Amino acid sequence: MGSFDMTEDTAVRFAELIAAKSNTKFDKQTFLENFRKGAASKAEDIPEVSGVLAEKIAKFKRGETRKYYPMSLFTSEDIKHFTFEKWKANTAARKAVGVSAFIAGKQLAQQNSNYVFVGPAGTGKTALAVAVMNKLADVKSIMFVNLVALRSTMLASIDDERAKQDYNLIIRGMKEVELLVMDDFGKESGAGGATDKMTEILYSIVNARIGKSTIVTTNDNLSQLRSKYDESLTSRLIPKDEQKIVLFKDIDDYREA
Repeated sequence: MGSFDMTEDTAVRFAELIAAKSNTKFDKQTFLENFRKGAASKAEDIPEVSGVLAEKIAKFKRGETRKYYPMSLFTSEDIKHFTFEKWKANTAARKAVGVSAFIAGKQLAQQNSNYVFVGPAGTGKTALAVAVMNKLADVKSIMFVNLVALRSTMLASIDDERAKQDYNLIIRGMKEVELLVMDDFGKESGAGGATDKMTEILYSIVNARIGKSTIVTTNDNLSQLRSKYDESLTSRLIPKDEQKIVLFKDIDDYREA
């Protein structure tokens, strides 16, 4: 199956329409084989239809991958456009986590999975998670949600109808988007542990995301997370593969570097 969000039926309808208008012979089987292999991303890869179709598919794909992005909840405008090129790999520790994040991005481009970036505040976890997200923006729908901001939005939605509509859209997006960055996991719970309401919300999101990709950033170690949240939540979110848990250690405050 190709990496397009456009369905095969929709793509075929586009192709048939354009072929008919341009008096071009249309081979449905060949087209579908190309579509499933992702070969329809360039006009020259679709000899059986006009290049107009390729542009329509590319335009559709660009729109779909950015469909959920406007629902994102950032706490800083500066971080939105962070890329791997901006990462300061000026120590061995920074280089190591940068490489690990880059590898995570390459693997997520090929298959869905969860990753957890663990370490103290200021070590660059959010920056590298955003770098991965932005790297994949052309092939996956993306969304970033800081969970402290989500909690504030949830509380605001109690007495504000507009805030409630926004909140519901955010939750829906978190469940549906192909690649979600959940920032500051554990921080939204406060010192007393996660509330039942917040745990219920997070569980519904994580459960809906089975089979999709999620990058989690957290200041807590895994033991602390497991003490804050029910095992039914952490077992779905934290990968069993240790290679997918990136430890940010021996790194000074990245923001001051």
